[in-house]
Amino acid sequence: MSCPILRPSTSSGAAVEGTVFCITADELLAADDYEVDDYTRVLVPLRSGVRAWVYVVADEASRS
Repeated sequence: MSCPILRPSTSSGAAVEGTVFCITADELLAADDYEVDDYTRVLVPLRSGVRAWVYVVADEASRS
């Protein structure tokens, strides 16, 4: 079974379907602790104009 991995894109039409969860600052820190060093958290714009944190492949996050 393969797991989906988010990778930064420069395409203006790039999108990921999913659910946005409202969580506390403590829950966000717990998610940071859970994720391995292969991923990094970045702030991205949603279609709605709101921004949300997502985890992307760490070595590619600096390219976005």
